[in-house]
Amino acid sequence: MTTAIHWDSATVRFGDSPNLTVPTVNAELSRGELCVVAGPTGSGKSTLLATVNGAVPHTSGATLAGRVQTLGRDTAAHPPRRLADVVSVVPARPVDAFIASTVEDEIGYSLDRLHLGATTRSRRIDDLLGRLGIAELRTRPLATLSAGQQQRVALVAALAAEPDVLVLDEPTSGLDATGAESFARALQTLTRAAGTTVLLSEHRLERVLEFATSALYLPGDGPAWYGEPRDVLGRAPSTAPVLELSRLLRWDPPALTVTEALAAALTHPLPEPDASLVLPDPPEAVVPRDAVVARVDKLTYRHGPLAAVRDLDLTIRAGEIVALRGDNGAGKSTLLSCLAGVLVPQQGVITVAGQNPARLGRRDRVGAVGLVPADPGELLLTDRVDRECSAADDEADVPAGRTAFVLDALLPGLSPIGNPRSMSGGERQALALAVVLARGPALILLDEPTHGLDYATKARLTTMLRQLAAAGHAVLIATHDTELIAPLASRVVTLAEGRVTADTSTGDALRAQVLRTQVGQIMAPAPLYTVDDVRRELAG
Repeated sequence: MTTAIHWDSATVRFGDSPNLTVPTVNAELSRGELCVVAGPTGSGKSTLLATVNGAVPHTSGATLAGRVQTLGRDTAAHPPRRLADVVSVVPARPVDAFIASTVEDEIGYSLDRLHLGATTRSRRIDDLLGRLGIAELRTRPLATLSAGQQQRVALVAALAAEPDVLVLDEPTSGLDATGAESFARALQTLTRAAGTTVLLSEHRLERVLEFATSALYLPGDGPAWYGEPRDVLGRAPSTAPVLELSRLLRWDPPALTVTEALAAALTHPLPEPDASLVLPDPPEAVVPRDAVVARVDKLTYRHGPLAAVRDLDLTIRAGEIVALRGDNGAGKSTLLSCLAGVLVPQQGVITVAGQNPARLGRRDRVGAVGLVPADPGELLLTDRVDRECSAADDEADVPAGRTAFVLDALLPGLSPIGNPRSMSGGERQALALAVVLARGPALILLDEPTHGLDYATKARLTTMLRQLAAAGHAVLIATHDTELIAPLASRVVTLAEGRVTADTSTGDALRAQVLRTQVGQIMAPAPLYTVDDVRRELAG
């Protein structure tokens, strides 16, 4: 088979740093391969992707050693403009790569290289939008779309170009379950029918492993591992729930997908009970759980003529961790921004800690409500991690060093002199989370907080949020990450077209299969939804 991408002893280093951002990579991808790039937060995944289209070394400021070839072209001699005819790239923040102002024009720009007639071009746009379930967005300005909708449009535009090589950075992070499934199947069709080689980095491996033909793992402290997904990811220290379950239940070979796990469960008896598997109990609440922290009454917010949130009511109490679900464009981010006082609604009343957040001064607002937006860069203002932490301490009037302490607990080992603008998306996410969590506001608002975070960091975030809830803080999380909701949230609120359509306990949502986790599908009908649930069962 024809080689599509070849890394030959490739390494990447930024500036005069003594450390390699990407340690040695030796791998050869064939045409039609779908390779998943995995690894801890900050291990160099995005930088590795940038070697494929020549952004490294030509536009990134990084130094490339060894050799990288894309379809036989040496990327050291071919900058991105000389590889654009064969490589399409969707960055982690798609809005940064948009060229046009409307959905139709953005996709049309990608189709122009195919020299289609007007009728064929229009039909092709309809077909592509339909594949990812966003046909109704065709005439919308890109600026009016939610982050998840923008991500779908960027993916459609990349698919439209029919590239030989498609490079995707965290492509499913902002997608709802339906969008992620549609996208994964579109990728599978692309690789099989068109022979496109797909290289994608992903932390939520449960969404893509079913379709992967190979995996490339960056451990962060040594050469990359490359090979079959089962072999590579089966020995990774922290990975997808189905693989973690395989380890716990001692399945050999480990299951890679839910289908494989269901078959393994039929042929492997459960291990004997093991008292060493006991997990610590969640922290006990130290405050009454009936105090109202935030209330929303008849809220309506419009972006121009579009009502993102309409006639919405919601109450959040002390000690609650509430998950906010809904399809892309349902109004989740708008609701969070209104609660944070960033947006002022046209109708309705909002109170947080008894006050209207939009009328609070900056210092008072910091103590009442804290928002980590979908783009964490909006919170980060300085050129060094330590300065960002110090500024956050000063603004919130908390003891010096608290933000740095929270950051180290969340993502150990992050360089204090690193520039947030040059860090990975996951590192920026961890820093933004630390800035808000260290303040300890009465209401904590998180918009897709696990974007860019590996499984180990997500587990540490879960522990922190439980501790804050036990201390009386209220937490509202807008997320599509069911594997986060199941072990963390006490309640699930669902939005559709800007309205609350369901408000139930997490347990009821899991039992009704409104929420579906990998472990829940495998262990049904037993009420076990996470690997920790199974671990507790085996312990007792």
